[in-house]
Amino acid sequence: MMESSMIGNSLIVLRQIIIMFLLMGAGYMLYRLGVVDNYGSAQCSGILTKLVSPCVIINSFQRAFEPELGRVLVWQFLFSLFGFGICILLSMLLFRQVRFPNAPDLRMCTVFTNNGFMAIPLVSAMFGQLGVFLSTVNIAASTILIWTWGAKNLSGGNGRISISKIFINPGTVGFCIGLFCFLSPLKLPAIPAEAVGFIADLNTPLAMIVLGCFLAQSDLKICFLDKKLYYLSFVRLVLFPVLLIPLLLLAPVDLTAKICLMIGFSAPSAVLAAMFAQMHKTDYLYATKIVAQSTLLSAVTMPFIIALFTAFAT
Repeated sequence: MMESSMIGNSLIVLRQIIIMFLLMGAGYMLYRLGVVDNYGSAQCSGILTKLVSPCVIINSFQRAFEPELGRVLVWQFLFSLFGFGICILLSMLLFRQVRFPNAPDLRMCTVFTNNGFMAIPLVSAMFGQLGVFLSTVNIAASTILIWTWGAKNLSGGNGRISISKIFINPGTVGFCIGLFCFLSPLKLPAIPAEAVGFIADLNTPLAMIVLGCFLAQSDLKICFLDKKLYYLSFVRLVLFPVLLIPLLLLAPVDLTAKICLMIGFSAPSAVLAAMFAQMHKTDYLYATKIVAQSTLLSAVTMPFIIALFTAFAT
């Protein structure tokens, strides 16, 4: 039974990878043909991070409140923050500036995951709309952290993250609006809700096209020849998820919620990591290579991690 489930999960991941690379290929060609340049890709990155990503979160919370579901969401959010926090601490130990000149980008790519595009189809196939809803909390937590710790990490700031940055950023604002809609009887009216939904639908195609533009600026052979990239992919796809298994087993939620969290944490490097690197003028081309390689390798690692976690949890 577990073997057939693992095969099914592998096929879902493989399907998403094929779609992802087709969309990236479109972006690659647009850049090579001169339709999009560096300035255009940077503007698209800004649209994604400051508008589309918050709309994804708001859109997912447009549903009726259920007390038990609310309790599960709180735990999902807290464990997501705690899990990403552990990954942040480990990344700071593994990737010190003295050893890795581009350490901030390496930390971003190993901490943050593509928990939207890669995780959502898996949880949808396994648990339906409930799984999708539960997974959005993991996306919300990572969005908040990428705008706070992530921005500080890339900017090289040594001080504390200011309170204003925690609460006044697109990720936190989108989460607060969505959470208010979920907890209260007030929902977005039909027309604004539909507009938010259309913007949220831009997330996957626009993100992949931008990533394709980034890839067009780099040597793709390095994705397969650079040994350090394999080490980084191992950290993101295997080391961090395996280390988080004992933590997630202790979560006071049901197995469905636990698996949704595990899927989010086992996804490949986040496309947003490369986009934030471009926004902060760090090594975004190298970050793009990490995203591309980890996405390819996730076809093998994600089903394995999910099967391993399920075996321990049942």
